[in-house]
Amino acid sequence: MKIFRQILICSLVLLLLPCCLKAAADLIPATVSEAVRERVDEGYCVGIVVGMLNPQGREYFAYGHSDAGRKQQIDSNTVFEIGSVTKVYTTLALALMAAQGTVSLDEPVAALLPAGVTVPTLDGQQILLHHLAEHSSGLPRLPTNLAPADPNDPYADYDADRLYTFLGGHSLARAPGAAYEYSNLGSGLLGFALSRKIGKQFAALIRELICVPLGMKRTLIDESRLPDNNKAIGHAASRRLNDWHFDVIAGAGALRSTAGDQLRFLAAQLGLWESDLYAAMKTTHDLRFEVNERLKVGLGWHVTVNETGARRMYWHNGATGGFHSFVGFDPIEQTAVVVLCNSKFSIDDIGVHALWPEQKIAALPKTIAVERAILESYVGVYQLMPTFLITIRLEEDALTAQATGQEPFRIYPKSTSRFFYKVVEAEIEFESDQEGSVSGLTLFQGGRSVPAEKIK
Repeated sequence: MKIFRQILICSLVLLLLPCCLKAAADLIPATVSEAVRERVDEGYCVGIVVGMLNPQGREYFAYGHSDAGRKQQIDSNTVFEIGSVTKVYTTLALALMAAQGTVSLDEPVAALLPAGVTVPTLDGQQILLHHLAEHSSGLPRLPTNLAPADPNDPYADYDADRLYTFLGGHSLARAPGAAYEYSNLGSGLLGFALSRKIGKQFAALIRELICVPLGMKRTLIDESRLPDNNKAIGHAASRRLNDWHFDVIAGAGALRSTAGDQLRFLAAQLGLWESDLYAAMKTTHDLRFEVNERLKVGLGWHVTVNETGARRMYWHNGATGGFHSFVGFDPIEQTAVVVLCNSKFSIDDIGVHALWPEQKIAALPKTIAVERAILESYVGVYQLMPTFLITIRLEEDALTAQATGQEPFRIYPKSTSRFFYKVVEAEIEFESDQEGSVSGLTLFQGGRSVPAEKIK
C-alpha cells in the first residue's frame, strides 16, 4: 500500500540525536531502584526493569529474573507483554493514517467494516474513529459475549464473527462522545478497523507504520519471531502463568516489547528522536476529552495535570495475566520512563514517582505473626455473589484464598483480622458477630469494598 511505502522511505532518513545514544548516570532516582529491589525481594514481583531518559541520555535499572524457575536475569532487551500500552500504538496508527488521508478521525467505524455489519448508534449519532481512540464511544469495557474456552487466555478465541454478533445486538446506553468509559473493546475494534482498511493484520500494521521507522526490532506480537529466547514469563507471585494471545481485538493489548524499544518510542514522542512520525505523535497529544479536572484524554494517552495546571504527564499502563507495564513522559521536563514487570502486581506508582518525585511510591504492607487458632477460625466459604465464592483454607500455617474459577493464592496478615495479597493489590478483612464467631469478610480491591457472608 502507498502509505507503507512512503513511511518506509521516510524511515531511511531517521536520525537519533547523539544525546540519546549516551548512558546517563544517576538518572534513575535511588527511591525507584530501592522500590524495585523491595518488590522483588519481598516476593511481589519476579523481575522489574526500569528505563528513563532526558535530553542528556538514558539509563536502565533491571532487577530479578525472567522466570522464577530459570533464574535468568532480565535486562533492557528482555521481552514482556505490555498489555494496554498497545493502545497508544493503535491510536498512533490512526493518527498516521489520518495524516496520509487513508482515514479521517471523524469517519464512522462502520465505514471500515464489511457491508451488512451493524454498529450501534444512538439518536442517529454514529461511533466515529476518534471516539474509539478517546474511550468515549459508549461501548462497554468488554463485550458481553466474551466467553473464552480458556479463562487463562481470555481473548485468544474472540474472533470477528463474535465481534460482529455483539455489535449487531448491542444498544448504546449513551451517545458517542458523551462520556468517558475505558473500553478494551473499543480499542480492539479501532485496531481491527484500521487493519481491514489497509488489508493487513494488526501486527503488520504496527510493524510497518511504527516499529520499522523507529528501529524497534523487539516490539512484536508473535514471540516466535524473537531472534533469541530473552523472553519474560508471566507470574502471580512466583507461580508461572500462561501468555495471552489476541485475535480480533489485538489493538487493545497484544503487543510484546522491551524497555529499550519503549524508550525509543518515548524519545520520539518527546522529539528527542528526529522522526517523520513526530507530527502524528503530536496529534495524539492534543487534549480531546476531559474526564475530570485533573485527568484528560488525548488520542490513546491519558494525561494527568498537576495541581497548578502547569505540568502534564502523558501515560498509559497495561496488565495481562502475568505482566504489568507503565510508560509515561513529561513534555515540560523532557523526561520519560518505562517500567516493565513480569508479575501481576502493579508498578504504576513507581513509574509515576520516577516522573514526578512528589508523588510517593506506595508503602508495602508488613506481615505480622498470627496465632494458628485465629487462622483456623477464618477457614470456610464466603459468598460475594450467588455464583462467586471465596474459599479460605489453612495450609502449613498460612491462609490461602481461592475465588470461583481462579487458583488459590496465599494471603498475608497485616493485623489479626486483615490480610493482603502479594499477587495483586487487594486485601481481605474478616468480620465477627457479637458472639465472636467469624461471620463474613470484606474484599478491598480497586477502590471498592465488597462484603461476603460466611456460608460454611
